[in-house]
Amino acid sequence: MAGHYTFDGCYNMQQFRIESLLSARQFVQPQIAGERLYFISNLSGRLSLYVMNIGGSVPEPLVPPDLALPNPHHLEHTVAFQVLPKLGKILLMLDHKGDENYQPMFVPIDGGLPEPIFGDRFAKQQVLCAACDPERNLALLTVDPRRDPMQSTYLANLATGELTEIAASLYGAMPIAYSPDYAALVLMDQYTFGDSAYYLWRRGEGERKLLFGTPFDQRQPGETVKPNGINWGHLTEKGLLFISAIHSDGYGLTYFPLEDPAAAQPVAMHGLVHTGQGELTDVKHRRGMLYTVTYNIDGASWVYEGSFDEASLRFDIRRVLVGEYELAGGVLESLAYDKQGDRYALSFSTATSPSQLYIIVHQGDVLRQTNERILGIAPQLLSPGEDASYTAHDGLRISARLDLPAP
Repeated sequence: MAGHYTFDGCYNMQQFRIESLLSARQFVQPQIAGERLYFISNLSGRLSLYVMNIGGSVPEPLVPPDLALPNPHHLEHTVAFQVLPKLGKILLMLDHKGDENYQPMFVPIDGGLPEPIFGDRFAKQQVLCAACDPERNLALLTVDPRRDPMQSTYLANLATGELTEIAASLYGAMPIAYSPDYAALVLMDQYTFGDSAYYLWRRGEGERKLLFGTPFDQRQPGETVKPNGINWGHLTEKGLLFISAIHSDGYGLTYFPLEDPAAAQPVAMHGLVHTGQGELTDVKHRRGMLYTVTYNIDGASWVYEGSFDEASLRFDIRRVLVGEYELAGGVLESLAYDKQGDRYALSFSTATSPSQLYIIVHQGDVLRQTNERILGIAPQLLSPGEDASYTAHDGLRISARLDLPAP
């Protein structure tokens, strides 16, 4: 029957409207500031910015209801918004009626009308925020002028409005790693997926310098360059810790010293507890020697907290953040770290639960902040799915999940 899903039982048949399955609202991109939890939701029917008290309260809108925020998934790994307590403001990336010309805006921390941070400096251009530091009020912005193929990267002082141009390139000049004080950056020029060149920029040293890879204009006719698959990383005083496919098709942590980038070596992982196969998708530096690493294992998210020993090229897992107990068998939408409170805020969903907001405190307790549900359908009527990975005829392992009717 049109507009209905049918569930067969042994002795009866029930019908449920498709609107029930579409009723769940989104709760994504949570971020902690003090005892307040900021997040993006479509509570009003469109994506907007909200805040509520940790532990639960009525969500308070922070921007006018006629504004629609971009879908965070379209922004990929870049910043959708960042609370800046020292400035009493929120950095918000906002476009105009879906034109994808994202502009950096300021919103009062208690809510209000968005105002352009840099006036019309980037009008009709697409600006992405690659990183934002609420302690130093600094941000890395990449700008696509839309009318010119040359893209630029800027270091923005959000307190003063000062812009420092770092680099410009036909191939992106995308920052993938930076030092804690933003005095050094690693920039990526990407030619095709997995085929890139990397440059090091240091404050006060002028133009960026080639660090790793072969620039497109330096390749010989017919030359084949092996893809490196280098992705996000963290810049230490001595080297670069990053994700790459140099040593594994499933990606893995890799390190090279800045003095000898050609000496890229895999980082040994100790303490992983997941089974199955997948790939490493993210690494984030949190503080000191503390990092988080994220895996997609047969379609399910696993996140570990651990420490990196630069001298021995060893990563030791301290605890599982996502992948077990209440946070098992699902997909992580986002994870943010609150350095002041040593806690994490995350959005997580499963096949039987829409996206929910959680906080993981220092002691390891998982505190659920929302209780979103599908209207009119009991969770036990939904199938959680199961792993159905298999090996193809040519020996290639294929990740898959199987959804059977719930008991």
